[in-house]
Formats: sequence, structure tokens, C-alpha cells
Amino acid sequence: MPTTTTKKSTTKHWISFLVSLVALYGVYVIGGGYCSMVLPWTVTSFAMALDLL
Repeated sequence: MPTTTTKKSTTKHWISFLVSLVALYGVYVIGGGYCSMVLPWTVTSFAMALDLL
């Protein structure tokens, strides 16, 4: 029996990743060391955009 694969759209994850990069840069400029608090959002959205999760 043939298996069908569906291609999931990752556009919203790429947008989330780009927004998180802007937030990471903004927090870095304002708070410096506090940018590590935005890092989990950035890494997770990047992994979801690459369809690793």
C-alpha cells in the first residue's frame, strides 16, 4: 500500500523565527545579558521552521 506524504507549511514558523531574531536583537541592545531569555524562543522556532520538531 503506497504511503502518502503531506508537505506541511512552515511559513508561520519562519515568521516566528524572524520575529524572535528581532526580539533577540532588541533585548540585546537594551538589556545586554538578558538576551539569553529570548534564546529558547529563537532556537525552538528555528527548529520548527526546519521541521525538526
